[in-house]
Amino acid sequence: GHMGEEVLNKLSVTGFHHSRQSLRVVDFLEKAGRGLNLTAEVRDGIVNHSKGRKTINQWQEKDETARPLTLEAEVVQYADWIAYINHDVDDAIMMHQLNYNQVPVIVRKALGNSHAKRIDTMVRDVIYASWNSNRIKMSPAILVATETLRRFLYEKVYNLPAIAKYNLRAELIITRLFKYYNRNFQRVLSEMPWLKGVPRNQALIDVISSLTDSAS
Repeated sequence: GHMGEEVLNKLSVTGFHHSRQSLRVVDFLEKAGRGLNLTAEVRDGIVNHSKGRKTINQWQEKDETARPLTLEAEVVQYADWIAYINHDVDDAIMMHQLNYNQVPVIVRKALGNSHAKRIDTMVRDVIYASWNSNRIKMSPAILVATETLRRFLYEKVYNLPAIAKYNLRAELIITRLFKYYNRNFQRVLSEMPWLKGVPRNQALIDVISSLTDSAS
């Protein structure tokens, strides 16, 4: 996840961001190096779906060019935001690192006290607030509650020792993979032969960022 992105950003001589890499995947890495021949609007939605630590308002107001070309892509921004906030809360609770009573009161009152209720509240609010508008948005009250929950995650959850332990493990694994593939670069070309001629560092990043955990 985010820790993997941070590690790859340190290892890459040109830096790494998952949105830009996602665009590289569809433009070049998919279909054995042939790419997917997507439209400009879809490509724009991919590269502009992420806003980092900024709120959606900060992201769109600070730099109007960061606004996606289409309303569909703005929907994806909100969907990404809503999904990771709510799943991260539930993950922390399932790991017994958090309980619902620790979630800020404003969040529980405005959004609800369960995963399903929060999702339902936020999605409905985006629909109603965006109706007859040329922008996708949330109502002020739900936006404040959502931002409060997001800040709570950054301040109280992501730095918990149990979660930091998994982050350290991820950093170790990715760094070792990078060193392994660098020493055995022929493995990179045997697994992704279409990377022949690509700068070595980029090829290493491409193969490592394409890996994923097993489903088991």
